[in-house]
Amino acid sequence: MTKILIDLQSCQNASRFRGLGRYAKNMAREIAALAPAGSVHILLNSAFPHTLLAIRQNLADLVPEENIHVVSMLDLADDMQPRHQWRKQASALLREAYIDMLGPDVVFCPSFIEGYGDSMTVSLHRLAKVPTIVAIHDLIPLVMRDQYLRSVPDYERFYLGRIEELKTADGLIAISKHAFGEATSLLDFDAGKIVNALEGAEPEFRVLDLTDTERSGLLRKYGLATRFVFYTGGADPRKNLDRLITAFAALSPRARENVQLVLAGSISESEAQSLRTRARDSGLDERSIKLLGFVSDDQLVELYNLCTLFVFPSLHEGFGLPCLEAMQCGAATIGSNCSSVPEVLGNPDAQFDPNSTADISRMMEELLTNEVARQNLIAKGKLQAQRFSWRASGQKALDFLVHMARPSESVDGWQAVREGLERSESRLLEALATLPAIAGHPSPSDLAEVAQAMALNRRAVESRRRPLGLGQTWRIEGPFDTSYSLALVNRELGKALDKTGTTVSLFASEGPGDYEPSSTFLRDTPDVAALHDRSKNEDHGALDVVTRNMYPPRVLDMTARLNGLNCYAWEETGFPFTFAESFNESLQFITVTSEHVKTLLIDAGVEVPISVVGNGVDHWNAVVADPNYRIETAGHTFLHVSSCFPRKGADVLLESYGKAFTKADDVILVIKTFANPHNTIADQLETLRKANPDYPRVTLLFDDLTYRQMKALYEQCDTLVAPSRAEGFGLPLAEAMLSGLQVITTGWSGQLDFCTPETAELIDFDFAQARTHQDGKPLSVWAEPRADHLAQLLQDAAARGVDKNQGDRARAVLEHFTWDRVAQRSVAAAAGVQLPHLIAEPRLGWMSTFRKRCGIATYSEHLLDVLGMPAVILANTQDDTAGDAEAGIARCWNEGKVDDLSAVAEAIEAQQLDMVVIQFNYGFYHLPSLNSLIHRLCDRGRKVIVTLHATVDPAHDQTKKLADLASGLRRCSRILVHSIGDLNRLKAMGLVANVGLFPHGVLVPGLAKKPISLAREPFRIASYGFFLPNKGLLELIEAVKLLKDQGFGIRLDLINAAFPADISHRLIDEARNRIRALGLLADIRLVTDFLTDSESLDHLSRADLVIFPYQETAESASGAVRYGLAAGKPVAVTPLPIFEDVAQSTFSLPGTTPADIASGIRQIAEDLRANSQSAQDTMARAQNWQDSHAYPVLGRRLAGMLRGLHRDGLGSTNPQ
Repeated sequence: MTKILIDLQSCQNASRFRGLGRYAKNMAREIAALAPAGSVHILLNSAFPHTLLAIRQNLADLVPEENIHVVSMLDLADDMQPRHQWRKQASALLREAYIDMLGPDVVFCPSFIEGYGDSMTVSLHRLAKVPTIVAIHDLIPLVMRDQYLRSVPDYERFYLGRIEELKTADGLIAISKHAFGEATSLLDFDAGKIVNALEGAEPEFRVLDLTDTERSGLLRKYGLATRFVFYTGGADPRKNLDRLITAFAALSPRARENVQLVLAGSISESEAQSLRTRARDSGLDERSIKLLGFVSDDQLVELYNLCTLFVFPSLHEGFGLPCLEAMQCGAATIGSNCSSVPEVLGNPDAQFDPNSTADISRMMEELLTNEVARQNLIAKGKLQAQRFSWRASGQKALDFLVHMARPSESVDGWQAVREGLERSESRLLEALATLPAIAGHPSPSDLAEVAQAMALNRRAVESRRRPLGLGQTWRIEGPFDTSYSLALVNRELGKALDKTGTTVSLFASEGPGDYEPSSTFLRDTPDVAALHDRSKNEDHGALDVVTRNMYPPRVLDMTARLNGLNCYAWEETGFPFTFAESFNESLQFITVTSEHVKTLLIDAGVEVPISVVGNGVDHWNAVVADPNYRIETAGHTFLHVSSCFPRKGADVLLESYGKAFTKADDVILVIKTFANPHNTIADQLETLRKANPDYPRVTLLFDDLTYRQMKALYEQCDTLVAPSRAEGFGLPLAEAMLSGLQVITTGWSGQLDFCTPETAELIDFDFAQARTHQDGKPLSVWAEPRADHLAQLLQDAAARGVDKNQGDRARAVLEHFTWDRVAQRSVAAAAGVQLPHLIAEPRLGWMSTFRKRCGIATYSEHLLDVLGMPAVILANTQDDTAGDAEAGIARCWNEGKVDDLSAVAEAIEAQQLDMVVIQFNYGFYHLPSLNSLIHRLCDRGRKVIVTLHATVDPAHDQTKKLADLASGLRRCSRILVHSIGDLNRLKAMGLVANVGLFPHGVLVPGLAKKPISLAREPFRIASYGFFLPNKGLLELIEAVKLLKDQGFGIRLDLINAAFPADISHRLIDEARNRIRALGLLADIRLVTDFLTDSESLDHLSRADLVIFPYQETAESASGAVRYGLAAGKPVAVTPLPIFEDVAQSTFSLPGTTPADIASGIRQIAEDLRANSQSAQDTMARAQNWQDSHAYPVLGRRLAGMLRGLHRDGLGSTNPQ
């Protein structure tokens, strides 16, 4: 089966609106329909993301998703600007390297001489030696050099360079006999390597059976006369429109009576003005000629059907598709008697001399005044149109491609594939190194983009070329020779996999590197030693499957056919994005211990298929309790087993235990732990006993215990208490259940897969910031158990005794968590990796305000710019819609009005979207309608992600209640919020499992920042954002007055844009009056224009301190504060929840009053000028925060999350 790769970039750039794009799309569809299933592949350019969705949808019935290749190339890669030319050459190499790695048998380029003014990039044989066939449309600039080349020397350079490269093509497909002749005569191309495959017209171009009423309605719609002469196409000189206008003006009064000349197409304003001037000079009034501009295909069909006569006066064409379309629609069609147009028209009586105005006018006169002749022409045109067929042309092209293809390569095994990819990548690096520098490029950012593109392309090709099937060899890498929980998991999984018939080995390794396992352990465990022995002579890269479980998770050096993580666990929400990116780059699958872990990884941007396999706990059944190990017990003995790290919640347990009991109660708490730097349990207990002489009995056990002793410990206790703030699974809880203990644990995180209200007592909690997070890194959250609730549960347990029924239910649940079942689910996860649908790209809709003065609109624009996924933007209606079609914007809902959002639903249905991301603010939507929309989308199987930019119901509008969205939100795949306060408010509504934190982004990290001139006077501060109430701007003006009266030199720049609302303009007037009244005209500068991002950052970079003196607000997070941080200057904020997510990266003002603001500014200025340690720490955290919150980072994280959610459930394996 011949593997055919078709380059469809001409369906991505501006050619998609012209004949070139139409030809490429139709030829690709026909070849795909005729070729064997799965043999056709499509190449697209990542630099045109807004076009990807439409192309995928157009080909969905013919080309499988995995055969559509979006090659990572560079944007800003035109050939017109010298500073972009290096990027153009690098893009060409990236494209050819991808082709070389993919290994098609033949490549077809439907359009070649493009890319001068955009990032479309096509080249021949610079790296890839695959036979490449190019469609030749025309050589007009070569024929008409004076008009097209010599007047623009730089374009002449580009065009002639393309011609020389075109001569090296392995074959040509000509779209007409005329194009065939030009190729042989002008290019000296071997006629034996050219095939003629004519264009066709799409079936949409047809005769419409219009009633008189329908016809009149359409004429009114376009503002046209009853009869008109029609032309569609370009307006460049070869189109000969000047002669057409002059010929039309020369018609007799009888022929011109009530007849218009109508011109449609992509006509520039300067061209339109020139045509109007020609019409005026020819004596035509304004009503006699009408310029429609660009029209859609549907409109074009209507115009062809309505016109009295279609005229095509072109001097030179490659084919002349409009003539064919017009004839197929039943229009009387005439055209030039030169180049390819006669081939299309067929009828000599329909042809005129395009160089003769008189001949054009004569033929129009005849057909406008002789209805019999016109009807005869229509009849012949319909017959002629039937001679053209895309299917026939597609078959000719396919036969030629197969004939010109090289023999299909047969590559034996994954190792050979990988070695071939390495060779391709080496050739690419060598070629990049030899590219000459042009206009100061490559810059460091150019090289970084190329490196990222190389990595993405390598990963994309690898995902498609990995051989199918699970294979026979599986190696588990990680610790296995200690009592460490990871070691237990690795060896137990290895032993269970061995039972499945897979050849399994164990290899000793940790995050820092490989190591020799303990010889003592191997001697004592011969079954594990046997698995280890198998790894001694293995080549990692030659294995079928390699999985790891180690910390930190080292994956970048994994090179097996299938690479994964086994039984991976994580606890709190803050997962390092560097881990996520390395997983995406190097892994093909991940198995995790719980649904909680899967959720955390997806939310962190992991897009690799994730399967929940759980942990096995049945190893505990094989342990026999040591009858000689005894502890002190009581009427009710509570047990806690952990490291006593802060995450384990031992501090809350001690607090709650002291609230629940006294030493007079017949209870005892046994804490089994071990000494470590984070374990302060003994000190905590001593403090509590000193404060409360009646504190109940506690036993601390620090000794190392054998498994048999641990089993004996469990069996002597009644209740295991685990108020953990976060768990990945909770193995001690499962062991306790198997030992017959009842369990009390926190109602959040990994243990909930087996700790349910039926099997355990769940402690209520509040979300809180995790104390183990790293400064400046993404906000990490865990569950803070409620001490009072835990105290009540402890009392209830002591009073109730052991609940045997609950224990029986718990043990029944744990039957699903055996190592044999974990192994079976792991095998299924690895085997399922190769399912084709796992690499499908979701069709994405994004519902938001867009391209308007609105913080959420800006947020959306910044994220979409770096998302790297095509999206249909479902935007608010507004007057300014310029550029909407190019950007894929559908304006389909009314902001702030009662709108049933049915137009949104219809747009989503029409686009067949898989996922919809909704940006929510209270003022945007009618909430019951939004709730209904979410239900409708979920009912139809679409995934919905809602970003809540506020969760506090507005006090001024009692009709806006988030509770009105509760039922819809519960069905969403994700609800994304910006703060811990949001998490807790949603928890109060019963929304927890599908809620995640996703921060606002920061613009331009690493911006070249102006140094802080702290020694200067006055101290310069700036504010930023919209000029609105609750922003504290009037209070800030008052604070400046206080500081000035204290003799503190200060200057304030209010960089606060007017918001398009009356309240903003009134506030600005009030501020001006206040500044004047306080005598601060020389001290405060007011800038209320709406600035670009670069202008905003330039203003802020001049300040010593950027300040956000907000008053109370219902917003969850501030977008404006990110600009202050992006400017690289110290940022001060008022102590409000809206700034919770940036609290560690900013300076906190003591309050919100003018006096608080003034004292805070003064103190911060002193700290900065003294370069105090606290100021240094804050600025360092701010820099770290910038790095992790940069929009490019968040865009990649969100894209991974969306892909992960889209794939979730398609092939995952969950406990059964």
